[in-house]
Amino acid sequence: MAKPIPGEWDIDISLFIEDAQGYIIVNKTPGDKVDIVATIRNNEGSSQDIDVTIKVHSLNLETCFSRADFADLSEIAEHNEADGDEYTVSINLAPGESKQVVWRFEIPDTIIKTIYGVDGEVKVEDLACSIDRQFLSIVDNIEAIIVTNRFLLYDNYDNVEVRSLLWYLYEISDSHRWREKSCIVYYVDHHDNTLENWDQNVEYTNENTANQAANNIDDLIKERSDETDPDYLMIVGGDEIIPFSGVSTYRI
Repeated sequence: MAKPIPGEWDIDISLFIEDAQGYIIVNKTPGDKVDIVATIRNNEGSSQDIDVTIKVHSLNLETCFSRADFADLSEIAEHNEADGDEYTVSINLAPGESKQVVWRFEIPDTIIKTIYGVDGEVKVEDLACSIDRQFLSIVDNIEAIIVTNRFLLYDNYDNVEVRSLLWYLYEISDSHRWREKSCIVYYVDHHDNTLENWDQNVEYTNENTANQAANNIDDLIKERSDETDPDYLMIVGGDEIIPFSGVSTYRI
């Protein structure tokens, strides 16, 4: 839970691992990608220049961008200052404005498999305003993988309903909370940006054209399942989200 720090500036930070609610421990495996999301809100009556910093061990930064909120599909590139395991982005927020800063990391194959704390902090004029902490679990064996396309879910369906669905997927994936099966959620569009808005107006008489997106997803599922040895596969979304047309089966 985010904690305000008594001081001069009323600036909040809430930290998330991908689309999980704050009490969820998110599972990932070596070779995966993971988004660390910081939601920043300016509660002051004037615009503020804010430094947003996260600290996370042993990950490799791939990209950093900002967006308005979880449902905003635009990704505005941000300049990130890296200092060891700390990553800082400077933003300006108007009174009452909020924004998300997203860091996307690759998880190295050599990472130690354990639970990692991820820390977030906001500062104004080098004075700390608020902190938050979440947890990321690196595993090498799971019971199930959950596959969907985040971009197309938000692009096709009601934002509130999609947000609720994604919360639920991460909730059921957390075996630390429910003592049930441990899962990993995969967004295919984060692993292959050509799948963000794959062309559904394909020529189905041409097998190669028709199955292009499906084959890419199939390869991703096979690659990730080889790493985690799951017993189950859950695909979330119809043909407009994860293409099925002309596909006999997905491999696991």
